[in-house]
This record gives sequence, structure tokens and C-alpha cells, in this order.
Amino acid sequence: MSSEKDLVNPYGNNSKCRDFFKLLQEGPKTAQQLIDSGIVKHPRRIRELATILNMLDGLRVRAQYKKDVFDLDAVWSINVTALSCPLIQKPGAATVAVQTGPTIPVIPAKIGRYIPHKKFGLALVSVREGNNIFLYGPSGSGKTEMALQLAKADGNRETIRTNFHKDTGEAEVIGEVSLRQEAGVTVTEWHEGDFGRACRLASEGKKILFIADEITASPAETCFRFHRVLELRKDGSREIEIHGELLKIPAGNLTIVATSNTFRLDEHGEFPGVNTMNPAFCRRWTGGVFFVDYAENEADIIEANGVGREMARALTQMAKAIRRRSIDEHLPVLCSMGTMIAVGLKARQWGIEEALANIYLSTLLADERERVVDPVVRIINFPQ
Repeated sequence: MSSEKDLVNPYGNNSKCRDFFKLLQEGPKTAQQLIDSGIVKHPRRIRELATILNMLDGLRVRAQYKKDVFDLDAVWSINVTALSCPLIQKPGAATVAVQTGPTIPVIPAKIGRYIPHKKFGLALVSVREGNNIFLYGPSGSGKTEMALQLAKADGNRETIRTNFHKDTGEAEVIGEVSLRQEAGVTVTEWHEGDFGRACRLASEGKKILFIADEITASPAETCFRFHRVLELRKDGSREIEIHGELLKIPAGNLTIVATSNTFRLDEHGEFPGVNTMNPAFCRRWTGGVFFVDYAENEADIIEANGVGREMARALTQMAKAIRRRSIDEHLPVLCSMGTMIAVGLKARQWGIEEALANIYLSTLLADERERVVDPVVRIINFPQ
């Protein structure tokens, strides 16, 4: 069972969350009152703390906004829906009047074997509305898995996924016409692309989540093809012309989730093959642009996938050290959670040395091993 400390903040130790909770136990507070209390310095930080508390079973933090999201007059309150939450020592004192207004869905600290990213609740709101969201961050940080889990959390969405690359063109994404001979007659056939199929199904009434994996690896002209359908009309609907037919997609039927290592451009030159995004393309992700970094609680995530706790901690220590060293050596070396999970699971059968050698080390160049990885591996105390 999770400790109270873990429940306060599943993503790391943060005493601000506890202080925030205790203040709201006393009754509703405006954003200005919370700032005056010394807990935060900016209203944006209040929203971050609220997101964390909303991930705990039985708690909802809400705000009634008078002007906009970050208005200092916004009234924040806490609502208790399950008195079993370990944070609640005096249930009567914690239950206060619920303010009307927007709220972030309550997300459990663990969904099956998946431990949600701290922005999961915000992204889920947009998915349920059928909006466009963009997830970016380093390779192996869990962007695609987050997109797949968002589709599951929404409950009734079919997922269609395309992996973009430098040669991904309109034919692969939307569709293309081909010619064939039939009894001496030339016949045209329309071959539907993944995104074309997603749009057609959504126009026919199905709930679809389309994942555009590594979208910025594709040529600029491919991204331009998305401009019209990414634009939401006033009623939330979309339109796209495919093979001479104008498809009208009702509001909420199509959610587009894009993933990439970068957003707009690769400022540090760490990701070869990533193309610069133009401003018109960038402004259409109105459901949110979320940075998905390596999780603070990587050991918990690796353990949740079936790896022993001590091994999970050792692998996390190794992964973090490799990433730090790769920055110091100016030699980007990938060390993803997925790889660490695979190493941890195989270590039970092969032993840690063979698991590391055949699953991770064998994927590296000699220079990457000698300068970055080998010096780290030698000092990690792996459990036997």
C-alpha cells in the first residue's frame, strides 16, 4: 500500500501539496489569499498543485473563475468524495462547499501497470473534448504510451496510429489513387491512408483518436495537409477534403495527438531528422502542448511493469547518470524507460550482465559506450 507521502505527490516529494491541502481544509480561498500565505508566488503554481491533488482518489480541487484561468480572484476549494483518503484526518473539517467551475478529472496514481504523467489529467480533458494535443520530449520518455493510455481512459475511442518519417507523404497519410488493368480496361482504385480512414470513421459517427507519432520527422508539405482538419470550427466540428469528397466531422468525434522530440524547432541539435514547424501549424494545438520529460518516479514505473524494486532502483540510477554524462560529453545517448524495463525483466532469466549486454549495450556505438555508458555501468551496484 502506498504511504501517505507517496499519495501526497506521486511524482516526488513536495511539501507544498500538503500545505495547499491543509489551507483548503479551512475553507475556500482566493488565488490572492493562497499567494499571501506564502505557499506559492504565482497563480500558475496553484494550478500545478491542484493537478497533483486531483490525481488522488477521493479529492477534487476546483476553482470558480471570475475573469480568466489565472485571475487572482479565482476561488479555490476542495471537495471530498471518498473519506478513505489517507490525507483526510478530520473528514468533517475537510468537507467544504464545492465551488462551481472547471475541474481536472480525478486520476489515480496508478492505472493498471501505468503510472500517469503529471499532465495526464489536463490532457484527458482535451481528449474528451475532441481537441488537438501535442506531446514532446526526449526519446523514450513515454509520449506514445501516454497517448495510448489517454485513449483507454476516455473509454470509447478507437485508436489509429501512424509512425511518421522523412519520406511520409500525402499518399501514406491521406490516401492515393492507383491504376490496374481489368479485362483490358484501366481501372482506378482509391487506397485509404491511416489518417484518411480516421477522418472517414469520425465523419460516420465513431469516436477516433489519431496518433501522429514523430510528426515533425515528415516533410513540411505533409504537415500542411493537416492544417484544415486541425482547425476547429465554432461548433467544434472539423472539415477535410479527401479524394474529392468534403468530410464533415462532428464535434468531439476526432482527437488528434501528435508526438515529437521537439516543438517548433530543435534548438540544441540533439535530434537528427526533426524538421522545423511553422507558426500556423503550431497554433492549431489548442488542446495543449505538453512537455513529457523522463518521469521523476522512473523506479516506480519500472517496478510497476514487473521488475523487482531493487533492480528498478539500480536501473533508474544508471539511466539518470547516463543522461547526465551524455550532456557533459556532448554525445547524446538514448536510455529509455522501455529499454530499462526490458533489461530488468530479462535480468531474471539471463542475469544483469547478459541482459545489459544483449538488450542495451549492443545497440550503442563504440564511442557512446566508451565515453558515456561503460564508466556509469561499472559503478552501479546491481542486485544479484
